Amino acid sequence: MAPCSQLNVIIVGAGLGGLTLGILLDQAGIPFQILEKHPGELIPLGSSISLNQTIQPLMEQLGLMPELEAISKPISSMTFLKEHNMSKIGALDLSTDSVRYGYHNRIMDRPSLYRLLLSRIPRENIITGKHVCDIEESKDGILVRCSDGSSFKSSILIGADGAYSCVRRCLYRELRMKDLLPKADMAPLAFDHHCLVGITNPIDPIYFPDLTKSTCEMLVVIGKDKPYSWWLIPLSDNRVAWRVTYNLPTTQIRQEQHIRSSDWGPAQVEEMLEACRDFACPYQSTLADLIDHTPRERISKVLLEEKFFTTWYHGRTVLIGDACHKVVPHAGVRHKQCWMPSVSPMSSMSSHLFRHPLSKPHLNLTTKSESPMGRRPYKEAVIWDDSVEVTNGASPWFGACF
Repeated sequence: MAPCSQLNVIIVGAGLGGLTLGILLDQAGIPFQILEKHPGELIPLGSSISLNQTIQPLMEQLGLMPELEAISKPISSMTFLKEHNMSKIGALDLSTDSVRYGYHNRIMDRPSLYRLLLSRIPRENIITGKHVCDIEESKDGILVRCSDGSSFKSSILIGADGAYSCVRRCLYRELRMKDLLPKADMAPLAFDHHCLVGITNPIDPIYFPDLTKSTCEMLVVIGKDKPYSWWLIPLSDNRVAWRVTYNLPTTQIRQEQHIRSSDWGPAQVEEMLEACRDFACPYQSTLADLIDHTPRERISKVLLEEKFFTTWYHGRTVLIGDACHKVVPHAGVRHKQCWMPSVSPMSSMSSHLFRHPLSKPHLNLTTKSESPMGRRPYKEAVIWDDSVEVTNGASPWFGACF
């Protein structure tokens, strides 16, 4: 175990939030290491993902916008339809977003975005097969122990390891022993949605005319007399991302300790596929037409949970993304809440070491918007800064590290 002689950071979790923070640290010249529990090659998973206007200034300043535009489509509308006759319930016109906010809301497939972020991280900075089992803080740094017996020491530990965060579990265990953990943070996550997602192979636009358009017109079908809704999302390269959401009745909502791995296994995927194959879709088709064009390895079932933890940091440890606020991934909210908190600790470290704060430049959207409405995402960004108590570029937790 090497001594911690200068500021360095360990990020646990090589998801979208962990990779983005790694890119920020790399550009700032701050040493970092990403520990990922899955062994071997990092395989990108998931369906579609949208990037809203709050995030894109950060991506632009990281130099990622040309590549993001190449793999995505701007979202021009979201239309809600009735299942029984495909009549319109209502629609959201998003075509003027670039005028109002400076950027279009953009949609892409998650694997392409993941590969893009991964390509910007030096390979030697990611260590796979490292399952964190314990953390120990001292005045000199924080020690991270893994289940294989290895250990790593750093100045700061970032938990970006998802809804079932090992870092959060270790941190909360310590806080609970010291009677510092709020009761709300002791409650388990609750699951109230089942979600089936997939991305098709390229489809002939004759069967799905919206694929010929340069923008994405999302279609959301609301089930009649059934707790289902299904989403059709045209992507680049003539592909369609689709999603079926099942809203659990109140009596079926389950908590974290009652969830079994079999709830999202292959048999359950097939069961839900069979249940929704005949759901009606626009263009005189059914979901079966999309399912049959989707390789099975690109179909997955997830149980969606929601919980906002109130304890995001303590001492040298900081939680970001799903590790501290897990939400249902609609309208890009989940991923915005993954990236926005990445900027705050980065801003604190940067301003402390280099007197070069990153938070406001990265989050200021007004420079590209000619409309007063463009100020709204900026105000939202300021709220996120306040949520982690950033004051003049320095968070309370950061001062305790030195």
